[in-house]
Amino acid sequence: KAEAQKAAEAKKADEAKKAAEAKAAEQKKQADIAKKRAEDEAKKKAAEDAKKKAAEDAKKKAAEEAKKKAAAEAAKKKAAVEAAKKKAAAAAAAARKAAEDKKAQALAELLSDTTERQQALADEVGSEVTGSLDDLIVNLVSQQWRRPP
Repeated sequence: KAEAQKAAEAKKADEAKKAAEAKAAEQKKQADIAKKRAEDEAKKKAAEDAKKKAAEDAKKKAAEEAKKKAAAEAAKKKAAVEAAKKKAAAAAAAARKAAEDKKAQALAELLSDTTERQQALADEVGSEVTGSLDDLIVNLVSQQWRRPP
């Protein structure tokens, strides 16, 4: 009887040991699964963080590019405005010079009372005098005037 009881107890102990081992194996399996899941989650999170960082970097880069582009556009506009100002100033200077040249030429013409002009004036006066003398002679002849003796 004692032997049978011992054998039963040994069997029970053996079964309990097996059950404990099975339970431990199951727990280890669960722990491994949980560990793997945690690793996957960590990997996913790291990948998402990397994606976010890349997106932020791209945004920053795009913003910098836009800033550079805007600065370049502003510089271009400024240069265009400067060029337009220079062009306008040059045109004004050219117009002023042309007006001054015209004035100078007119003044030179007035001042250079050339001999030809003087001659033309004298001819005009002379022909007027001659014309009036001709008129006088015609008038006197028509009145049958005779030269005094």
